[in-house]
Amino acid sequence: MAEKIRKKHVLIVGNPNAGKTTLYNALTGRNERVGNWHGVTVESSSAENTINGVEFIFTDVPGIYSLKEYAAEEANAAKTIFGGKFDAIIVVTEADKLKRGVKLVRELRSFHAPILLFINLYGSFSRRGGRLSEKELEKSVGAKVICGEAVNRKDVEKIRRFLTGNLSVLPADNRDFGYIQAKPKLSKLENLLVGKFTALPIFAAIMLFSFWLAFGESSPVSLISEAISRLFNDFIGNRIYIALYKKNLFLARLISEGIVGGLSSVAEFIPQIMTVSFCLDFLDQSGYISRLSAYADGVLRKFSLSGRSVYTLSSGYGCTAVSAITAKGIDDERVKLRAVLSLPFVSCSAKTPVYFYIAEIAFRKYAFLVICAVYILSLILPLIHSLILSKTAAKGSPESLIEEIADFKIPKLYTLSKSLLKNFKEFIIKLSTVVFAVSLAVWLAMSVSPDLKLLAPNENSSSVLAAFGKLLAPVFKPLGLDWRIAAALFSGIFAKESIVSSLALLYPEGLNLSIARGLALTAFCYFYTPCITALSAFSKTIGKKYALLAALYQLLLAIAAMYIVFYLTTTLGG
Repeated sequence: MAEKIRKKHVLIVGNPNAGKTTLYNALTGRNERVGNWHGVTVESSSAENTINGVEFIFTDVPGIYSLKEYAAEEANAAKTIFGGKFDAIIVVTEADKLKRGVKLVRELRSFHAPILLFINLYGSFSRRGGRLSEKELEKSVGAKVICGEAVNRKDVEKIRRFLTGNLSVLPADNRDFGYIQAKPKLSKLENLLVGKFTALPIFAAIMLFSFWLAFGESSPVSLISEAISRLFNDFIGNRIYIALYKKNLFLARLISEGIVGGLSSVAEFIPQIMTVSFCLDFLDQSGYISRLSAYADGVLRKFSLSGRSVYTLSSGYGCTAVSAITAKGIDDERVKLRAVLSLPFVSCSAKTPVYFYIAEIAFRKYAFLVICAVYILSLILPLIHSLILSKTAAKGSPESLIEEIADFKIPKLYTLSKSLLKNFKEFIIKLSTVVFAVSLAVWLAMSVSPDLKLLAPNENSSSVLAAFGKLLAPVFKPLGLDWRIAAALFSGIFAKESIVSSLALLYPEGLNLSIARGLALTAFCYFYTPCITALSAFSKTIGKKYALLAALYQLLLAIAAMYIVFYLTTTLGG
């Protein structure tokens, strides 16, 4: 019996924001989230890959400056490092911050494993006049040295050759090595973007521009969205119905109404969501969010948050669940609790189709202005909520910010494309699983009676769904809304996008909303309990107790806000 060949275990470690995860993705073929900010990796990740016939296990750990623990993510990294046995260690650093990388290499020599020091972003360093001697550095630190770019295939191939070669521990003489520091290059534009009085207004302006680009009337993205809607409804849905209704009416309606009709109402928002996602990724990877974190620290402290909360809150515009996970990198437990509990006040991308659906019906040509107002509120209310929490449930002031400020750089198109593709795939998976399942369940529940007989489209008030919706209907009765609204909003607990597909199914004739009802429903959806996936992330980050309290709290707040907005609007409107 042939002896089983042991897989080689490689540790990838380095300073925060040095490009570790980018290199990890290149070596493993994975697509873990990367970004140009401190603490994007908050948990260790492992993956297997075969290189030139040799099987490897690669482990990527959170950014770390030394083996001494003083931050949450560093504690996680240290636990993985001390708990493992590695055949090789790759230390990733930047040329501008080389001395920190060298310090880490020297600490890791105690593990008696072959070490590769990969100096990332060397091209930018050399263009600004920086120079170093690889050979002198190798002799000094006792590690193989490769200078290059983590996104460059030729440089990654050099690393592969090192790993598949004869790995050995090199001696170190600890002498000084040749090193010429690059000159800093700051433009007037960079200073303007992160100025004391300009940083936050410019960030808000950039976000508003991205929303206009995505949702503005007659914007290119909106036109693409309309084309998708016509493709689903007019071309696919109608043709399927015509082809099947004589053979099997139930099947014809199931596919054209339940599946195609439900999915189309969400699919048409794919271009908008991808546009906003691309803008956020560009800001992240350019280093703007990192610098904004540092410069916004003073402002955020007035609301009992630290600068490191900037990414947690801003990434909430993409996905609340992902944002909650990033909060693990916040050291101060009180600040972490305040940031996570304030996340529901940051409108995630899943809510955007809901706002737009309601706004188009209730506000028509003013839809974009209403959506902008919602997102302006979502910049302010999380801060106010955090301040309230600091005086009540999570008392205390945040600790001092320790932040690695990322350099400004133009993100690589390849990296942006990979990130956009990942977001697109995640949305499509959600559309084809959760939203698909909810749409199908809603259609079936509204199309059959309690005794399982197929109902006509105008008979859904006698359906299984109606019986359930009528239990929740009293909550919305003061607004003059029926059980269909209640049933559609309930589906949002699984995925907020499902509200749109459910409304499209339950109101085939079209939902009719006054301005007062439109504003009230928008307020409800804004404060509404996060989806099940987000609540699961809350539980992992701040505990089950706080996750359950957040769910109940947001539901009660949503109902209260809906009543208040409706009352004020109807009163002021006469």
